[in-house]
Amino acid sequence: MNIFIIMLYALSIYQSAVMAVLLFVSGMKNDKYPQKIIGIYLLLTSIYFVFNLLPFVLALNMVVTLLYSAIPLMLVFIPLFYLYIKSLTTRDFRITQKHLLHFIPAILICLFNLSCFIMAPRQSRSFFSGLAGDPHGTHYLYDGYCIMIIGLFILQFAFYLTRFNRVYKEYDAFIMTHFSYTRGISLQWVKVMIRVFIAIFVVNEFLEILGVDQHQAVDIINNISFLGFSLFVGYQGLRQITPRSSAEQVNQVLQQEVIMADSTERTKYQGSPLSQKQKMKLITGIERLMGTEKIFTNPKLSIQDVAFLLNTNSKYISQVLNEHYGKNFFSFINHYRVEEAKQLLSSNMADKYSILGIGQMAGFSSKSSFNEAFKVITGVTPSVYKQSGG
Repeated sequence: MNIFIIMLYALSIYQSAVMAVLLFVSGMKNDKYPQKIIGIYLLLTSIYFVFNLLPFVLALNMVVTLLYSAIPLMLVFIPLFYLYIKSLTTRDFRITQKHLLHFIPAILICLFNLSCFIMAPRQSRSFFSGLAGDPHGTHYLYDGYCIMIIGLFILQFAFYLTRFNRVYKEYDAFIMTHFSYTRGISLQWVKVMIRVFIAIFVVNEFLEILGVDQHQAVDIINNISFLGFSLFVGYQGLRQITPRSSAEQVNQVLQQEVIMADSTERTKYQGSPLSQKQKMKLITGIERLMGTEKIFTNPKLSIQDVAFLLNTNSKYISQVLNEHYGKNFFSFINHYRVEEAKQLLSSNMADKYSILGIGQMAGFSSKSSFNEAFKVITGVTPSVYKQSGG
């Protein structure tokens, strides 16, 4: 059984390291700073797996010697991932000295753990007995140490979870007001990842309470879980696209253009210099672009594209869409796409093309986004609509 667990750890180490290299190479080649950060994240994950492997292959003295740097890694992962999210949602993001404040808990614990070099080997084994497996140690010191680490980890997780939620909501609002698509730029996968992480953490704590956390079967389950976890993070890091605002940083735009409610949106534009005549001109231009030129069939259409074609800025386009049509950019474009798809599904084109083909002709980038938007607007899926004859 130990051989199997060692193989799983080795696979986890290898996979995380390979993903880290791929992300670094891609980040350097395409100048994508977020990929470099998530690459560091997975590299540290690989190192953490190495430390978890050590008790199975090394002597107790070696394990205790290396513990001082293994445990602080637990307090590095969450802030580092938060900085990754910030790098995705902030234009030209770079890690500065200010961001190092996020790693103060890990640094303090690392300094505290340096005491293992000052202690005699027997004292070190005694202090870390619960983790190193020495049955003759004084467990109460180690138990207090574990409570401190786990307590810090839980407080850290709760703190960053609230920040994740705020950034996610603001970023989601930014997408809805600036893009006609979400594929590749949405952070929905981050929500999924956080939920999976919470589930793994809760299960591990429950097993520890039951006293079965040291069972080899638990090690196998944990390894398989984190193997899938690191693969998921690496894959999403490689495919994630960073949308850029050509004029402003994303977080600056968010402060100005986050959609809260129709009533607040209407009052928000009270100080806008856009005159009624200019509004009518933009409305005419927008309807021409949608009705005659059908620019909504471009699956990567953004509000910047529309602003460029009408020789204006995205804020004025957003204002007109909200005040005149009562929609954000995402909903507005999807409305035209669905109407186009309805016409195609009711014509002889429905017999020549698949549902996906119809969706792509209308401007949708995937079948899932087509189905979702179509059902939201019409109440039925495209397949049902086609079968009913429109």
